[in-house]
Amino acid sequence: MVYIILIFIVFEGALRKWVFVFPVAQKLIIFLRDPLVAAVYIFAISKGRMKASPFVIAPVFGLFGILFIVILQIFTSPNPPVPILIMYALRNYLLYVPLVQVIRDNFESRDVVGSIKIVMIGALISAPLMVLQSWFPPDSPINQGFGADEETMFENLGLAEGLVRGTGLFTSSAGNGLFSTVVFASVLGMLSGRHHLFRQNRKLLSFGMLAAVVIILYCGSRSVLFMVPVVLLGAVVGTAMSGRGLVATKIVLVAAMFAALVAIVMIYIVPERLDAYMVRFTEADYYESSEYQLGTFGRILGTFTNVFALADRVPFFGYGAGYGTNAAVILGYIPLSLSAESDWDRHVYDLGMIGWFAVALFRIWMTGWLGWRCLLAAKLPEGTLAMTLYSAIAVTALSGQLVGQNSINGLGWFAIGLCAAASSKRQVVRSASAKDMHRTYKGLPRLGGAGVAES
Repeated sequence: MVYIILIFIVFEGALRKWVFVFPVAQKLIIFLRDPLVAAVYIFAISKGRMKASPFVIAPVFGLFGILFIVILQIFTSPNPPVPILIMYALRNYLLYVPLVQVIRDNFESRDVVGSIKIVMIGALISAPLMVLQSWFPPDSPINQGFGADEETMFENLGLAEGLVRGTGLFTSSAGNGLFSTVVFASVLGMLSGRHHLFRQNRKLLSFGMLAAVVIILYCGSRSVLFMVPVVLLGAVVGTAMSGRGLVATKIVLVAAMFAALVAIVMIYIVPERLDAYMVRFTEADYYESSEYQLGTFGRILGTFTNVFALADRVPFFGYGAGYGTNAAVILGYIPLSLSAESDWDRHVYDLGMIGWFAVALFRIWMTGWLGWRCLLAAKLPEGTLAMTLYSAIAVTALSGQLVGQNSINGLGWFAIGLCAAASSKRQVVRSASAKDMHRTYKGLPRLGGAGVAES
């Protein structure tokens, strides 16, 4: 059933764009996977397969905390509470968090590989689709869908020079951007791993790597391009920490070969794509240099510091639960000019400074905890995948649009769970101490073997 949730996450955008094109159907598709998530929780609890952890306890406290803030907002916010926005906020903030624990507690190595196979299949479909999308104008059905009006059509953001950002199977470049990064990290992590399940799927992974290159080229996202070297660094660090320096060197050489291949393709085969990227980077650099003192770095830093500027503008308990989400903009409750760009701003809009502090603290803890687990896992030859996945998902876990964007909400939490499973379930002896993990991995049970300790 967890696989079905992932399938819905990957192919949900395609269903909304080209199959269920009526307004009501498009909106229902967004929530179609939610009952499956609830069913997974019920089954896991009834079978004793979801242990108490911060990923289970935090949403329970979060539910009461958000409802308490909503009551306070009735008396302090200039905006009236909107039930549909409150429900949407509760769903985006809380529903998918326990999924991390379910995946971590129950996924074995074959389940991790099975999930990555689903992602690879999505990538193999998305790659040629994105190439086709780049050949057609933004208002063509392959880009905006078969909807009959603005309410049922999806805007495809332009890149530059008349070219569009391919969104593939997704309805937005943001969701497709995270998908592109996860695809690249999954392929790279598995290709550099030593487990037999990895080796059995090398043909699929080889095609997956080609699909990842195409997706990265045609997604038109600067953030994805920035994440590529970060993921490569994660793979190199993971393999080097496992005592396989030669493999780490090979990864660097293979990455250099792919970079050379991409450069040749962009210069001689699709030069218009290279020109568009150059224009896009130049325009973005000009905007960021004029708006932020430190340019691009200032914009990144502003993700974390802008919340303090909002403290003087936003009511202490926020505008209202859900007012920071994209749904509030789409439904007309807040103008686009006032919408939150980052999730940290969004937390202030939704829950005020107190709510922001609680959510930010949880996300900081989660990112640090997951990073520590992946560092421990990297000392085993099968732990490279965990480190590579972490390098792809850490930014999203810390400050990405886990709350604001529907596709990222689903895919982001699933990827965090997959990373947690890769770093602990059947890959790390979870009852071992940090001192034990520094010892040689010789004699430890193989990935998926018997005798792995349970915590």
